[in-house]
Amino acid sequence: MNVRRLRMTSFAIAIVLLPILHANAFAIDCPRNDPGGVDCARAAETAQNPLLAILGALIGAVLGCTARKAYAAPATPDWLRNWKLNEPNSFCKLGKLIAGQPGYANARTPADKAQYVFERMKEMAASQQLKAASGLWPADQAAVNYYRPSGSHREYGVVAAPVVEGGIFGFIGGLAMLKFGIVTVAKTALLGGTGLGLALGLGVGLYSLWNMPSAPSKQVEDLDSVEPIKYGKIGNCGEWSQALIRTLICAGFSGTTVNSVAGDNSESGEFTYGHWGTNTAVMVGDLANPAGGRIFDLYQALQEQSSFVTLTPGKWSNATLAEWNNSFWIPKTYLRNGATKKVMTTLQPAK
Repeated sequence: MNVRRLRMTSFAIAIVLLPILHANAFAIDCPRNDPGGVDCARAAETAQNPLLAILGALIGAVLGCTARKAYAAPATPDWLRNWKLNEPNSFCKLGKLIAGQPGYANARTPADKAQYVFERMKEMAASQQLKAASGLWPADQAAVNYYRPSGSHREYGVVAAPVVEGGIFGFIGGLAMLKFGIVTVAKTALLGGTGLGLALGLGVGLYSLWNMPSAPSKQVEDLDSVEPIKYGKIGNCGEWSQALIRTLICAGFSGTTVNSVAGDNSESGEFTYGHWGTNTAVMVGDLANPAGGRIFDLYQALQEQSSFVTLTPGKWSNATLAEWNNSFWIPKTYLRNGATKKVMTTLQPAK
């Protein structure tokens, strides 16, 4: 189930409906709010407009297609039949598995081999229903934090995030009930809708927390270090970059030619915090010559793969620094080493 696609579509439809709900009076409110009958007549005309029926049909079609895609269970490729995500060192095993495929052996250059691994990892993510965490949804980040080894009181975020989302959708629902005349008292509609949304969000949060599988204690050393992906099926750019590095190294790449890099507007200290603060990816090539390296951004590729609509497809694999950096709406200024945090080069934004 692609929860992100359902959320994004529902939110977009709610945003589209808001001005319609706000701009139109409805016939049920005519006697009380419109003694002259002008707004009432306009509302009646609007209600009979065939464009409203067309809009309703389009919304239904979008929701139907989205639900079908969201709930569709992708088939597991034959080469992945015996591989298990949550086993110790599973991404290392994945790298060795990919290295045994004919396509990997036939790839001539390191960039071609990395591209082959990249495509197989996208295929794996789809079959396992893994996703890249979205910065728009608090519940995504809460799930990532829950499985990260560091941090305390992580369970609070798992419960609180759906409550926030539920409150937002509940408020929109209350506004809809008020405008459609289902509830005629504004205070009752808005407070009731918001309260119901908060209550449902709390229920979802508690249910999610109850059903979240626990990451096992490391009785066997697991060098993958991507617990959110392995046990929560979700990860930020840092987790997906680490997973790709681990897979590439175990497929036969040298640790000196595969490294984590980050696009950032800050050139010193800690990386800029947040989903839009730092763009983390993997560079295949010599760190001493970053301009000659190739960038592989699995996180952004998975974001794009799960999006309902992609307005500007990015260059997320086998990309030059400029191609990768300019794929973002807001390019970054510096390329920093993901391990040492030192500036490697200055990035040139698109002109």
